[in-house]
Amino acid sequence: HQLANAGIAPKEIRSYLRTTSDTLATQQDIYNCIARGKRDLAKGQSNIHALADQLNSEGFWSEIRLDEGGRVTAVLFAHPQSLEYLKLYPEVLLLDFGIDACQRSFCIAFAFLSGEEENDFIWALERLRHMYELHGVAIPSVILTDRCLACINAISSSSCFPEPALLLCLWHINKAVLTHCMPVFTRHKGSPKGQEEWKQFYDLWHEIVASPTEDIYNERLEKWKKHYLPMHVEEVGYILETWLDPHKQRFVKAWVHQHLHFEQFVTSRAEGIHQLIKSHLKHSQVDLFEAWRIIKLVLSNQLSELKANQAKQQITTPLDISGVLYGNIRGWISHEALRKVDGQRARLLKEIPACTGVFAKTLSLPCAHNLQPLLAQ
Repeated sequence: HQLANAGIAPKEIRSYLRTTSDTLATQQDIYNCIARGKRDLAKGQSNIHALADQLNSEGFWSEIRLDEGGRVTAVLFAHPQSLEYLKLYPEVLLLDFGIDACQRSFCIAFAFLSGEEENDFIWALERLRHMYELHGVAIPSVILTDRCLACINAISSSSCFPEPALLLCLWHINKAVLTHCMPVFTRHKGSPKGQEEWKQFYDLWHEIVASPTEDIYNERLEKWKKHYLPMHVEEVGYILETWLDPHKQRFVKAWVHQHLHFEQFVTSRAEGIHQLIKSHLKHSQVDLFEAWRIIKLVLSNQLSELKANQAKQQITTPLDISGVLYGNIRGWISHEALRKVDGQRARLLKEIPACTGVFAKTLSLPCAHNLQPLLAQ
């Protein structure tokens, strides 16, 4: 039971028993033992009642939605230690993730939904909002998601999270542009010219996205349109109608850099933890109670890693960050933040341009211009 509860697969349990004892247990015996342990844990209850009972007894915050027939249609839950961590680092939300001061992600909550309609997302996000308010957690400054219109509409609704800036995952956007536009340029396989033309098109697209001001954005956009119209009217039209016209404020740097986002532009962190959980689930027919037990195991490991990393940063000093400038804040500020500030200090070795305010605005850290008078003292 202890091995199974630790997330060890039945086949690996059998191998372990073979090497550490003279057991005659078969693989089926191990399956039966694991199943008996699950039944004992459920105490004869249905899976959903066992889940509700365990969530309550272990201090999880949770909400369960039932339909008119009493059937479960949605479950949302959050680990108590995740809530404590969220109170410390509420600024960036990747739907069900946050980012700590060390640039490490942590899980905030998990939702099982029976559908992916706007109402399903609204239910989950309204409950998530209630969780924030109930535990005195500050509303995030930024929410990052992919281009799921139902989810975008739900996030922005007045009962969910209308206040934060809603940003779109740049990785998903670039992938969509590549999938839709690249085949036109590279349809003749082995043609170096086509590859070069695509690279130029894609590079100009990235320049538009990286525009630091609205004026530069408009200038680059007009240059791009003049270069590719009317030859590539479909590709230009796709990018304008699907991305730039409706969503430029959610991923182009001129607008994105107006918000405290800690340089979070992609949701790949969220997808990474989803893949980790899937690897523990083993198959798609796991019931909610078993899925929760596996998620709890993954969360416990993640939270332990976060605590260990935080403790390490409080008692160690990076060799590459020294000097009296940081003397009063060592052990209080993450190594990641110290390195970013030290990078700004290094800029002062050369002449620096006028301050744009982007560094301080997006990271809430002092930029080179703020450090200059401190170093002079």
